[in-house]
Amino acid sequence: MFCNCRGWAGLVCRCLSPANRPSAPLFSIFLSLLLLLVCATSASKALDSSSDVIAPPKQLTVTANLPTGTVNAPYNGSISASGGTAPYTYAAPGLPKGLVINATTGGITGKVTAAGSTTFTAHVKDSAGDQGTGTFTITTFYTNSSERPAGATPVSAPVKR
Repeated sequence: MFCNCRGWAGLVCRCLSPANRPSAPLFSIFLSLLLLLVCATSASKALDSSSDVIAPPKQLTVTANLPTGTVNAPYNGSISASGGTAPYTYAAPGLPKGLVINATTGGITGKVTAAGSTTFTAHVKDSAGDQGTGTFTITTFYTNSSERPAGATPVSAPVKR
C-alpha cells in the first residue's frame, strides 16, 4: 500500500499499512492514544461552545395614560412599553365593557357602558419574546343623573373648582 500523506494522516497510513504494521500490543496502544486525542479534541470544542452565556429575559416596563372617562362618550387611553425590542404586542383582558385595546399600538378606545372603577392587568410582549405586565384602573362617571339606569349606584364626577 502506497501512502503519500504527511503529519497525523501519514502516521496513521504508515501504521495501518501491512508492511509497517507494528505488533499487536503496540498497535493497540497507538489506537488507544489516537482515540484519546480525538475525544479530547471533541470535548474541548464542546466546552468552548457551551461557554456562551445566555442572558435572562428582560422585564419590560409597562406604563399607561388612562384619563377618567364618561359613560357613553368616546374614550381614548393608551398602554405603552419600554425596555425591549419593538414592535410590541399588547393585551388587556378585563377592560371595562365597551373598551378594546389595539394589539399593535396599545391604544384603548371605545365607549364605556357603565360608571365605576375597573382594575385590569395589561400584558405586553416584545419581538424578542420578553414580557411585562402592569395593573391599572380606569374610572368612568355618568355626566348627569338622567343617564344613570334605574337601580344603578350613583357615581359622580369630582367637582372641578
